Amino acid sequence: MSTWVVVGSSLSVIEHADAVLDAFIDATTIAANAAIKLFEGRSGPDYFIAIDECAGIELQQHIEAKVAQGTRFMSYSKSNLVNNIRGIGRLPGFEVNTPMPSILLDMGPLTTTYVPGEIVFAQYCGLAAMQYAIREGATELVIVGCDGYPGDRPMVDFPVVTFDGKCGDSMGMVQTRTVIEPFMRSMVAQCPDVEFVQFGRPLYTVDAPNYTVALEIVGGMPEAVA
Repeated sequence: MSTWVVVGSSLSVIEHADAVLDAFIDATTIAANAAIKLFEGRSGPDYFIAIDECAGIELQQHIEAKVAQGTRFMSYSKSNLVNNIRGIGRLPGFEVNTPMPSILLDMGPLTTTYVPGEIVFAQYCGLAAMQYAIREGATELVIVGCDGYPGDRPMVDFPVVTFDGKCGDSMGMVQTRTVIEPFMRSMVAQCPDVEFVQFGRPLYTVDAPNYTVALEIVGGMPEAVA
């Protein structure tokens, strides 16, 4: 079994990340956005993904330190982050000075349908990380901190750099329902040989035999929600 762990930055990640990373210590790890902070003092992540220039600016020191230790930095080839590094459309004082990502993913039109063998533009980097893991041969995908966005509170900080679980406006839940939920359902349905284990409190539902929402680690194994 090839286990990959995708660590996002929604609020519940703080509750579960340490236990998940300890339980799946031999897994390949991908951190998205602020989740890179959770790897301070531990090895990894094997991969880090961000697509927003805000992440590149606010998380620069974390990214540089982990890249120096061997983390592979990923983004979409035409992301705001990559364009900023290239000097396209950036404002003075808001320059991204991180290394150029070593893995650039092609970005097509926005879609809510998973395409086997490809990494399509589903808007959120956590979904890109999951697609990448599956394309690279994951047979077990452990997901933590990827709950979606409630969008029912005013924004305090961008979710890419803090664990606030907010989208920034009232569109958060709309995006969760119209983009994240259908994409997750499509991906799980089209990957019946991949076991999906999700920790946290997802704001969307997936009903499939190969998808489980877990509460905690018990005896080194995920304990499913009853």
